[in-house]
Amino acid sequence: MTPRPVTVAPDANVRAALSALRRGRFRHLPVVAGEELVGVVTAADLEPPPASPVEAAEVMAAGVVTVSPDEPVEAAARLLTEHGVGCLPVLLDDRLVGILTKADLLRVLLRVLGVLEPSSRITLVLPDVPGALGRAMTVVGDLGVNLISVVTEPGPEPGTRGVVLRAGTINAAPVVSALAAAGFAAHGPGQPGPPAR
Repeated sequence: MTPRPVTVAPDANVRAALSALRRGRFRHLPVVAGEELVGVVTAADLEPPPASPVEAAEVMAAGVVTVSPDEPVEAAARLLTEHGVGCLPVLLDDRLVGILTKADLLRVLLRVLGVLEPSSRITLVLPDVPGALGRAMTVVGDLGVNLISVVTEPGPEPGTRGVVLRAGTINAAPVVSALAAAGFAAHGPGQPGPPAR
């Protein structure tokens, strides 16, 4: 989340709210009366400027979906998706302490997946049975290669799982070859064939 977000009062005029958004180069602006969150305005709410001056309270979305600071990131992502919103104000004891946006979640995703570290992406299709993923990870571990992240999803065929491994190596070819030799449908940099989903 972004701590201590810029806010506006409900009686702030639209021009002032739009100016705050542009200065900060963000798209969501919490509307706060005293310490109470009363709504959120977005750049879309404010543009184009109305012909007559209005207050932020007249264009804001009220009844805002919020989260607490200790909410798991996946729960916050689900709320953003389910409610079709671009931000979640973060409240602690009914006091605004931050704002979580889709851009914040993308940054977390990049960090959690290890994309920002020197690594290689390897895809697998495994049978959806207990132990299959563990056996594949053992093959990688036996090569002395660290796994930075592992993500699974429903596979391309019933009874399978698609797996994305991020291996802590720039040269993924030996890892992919070892996985293929062990009977796993593996694909990665420098390997022929279509990637798994």
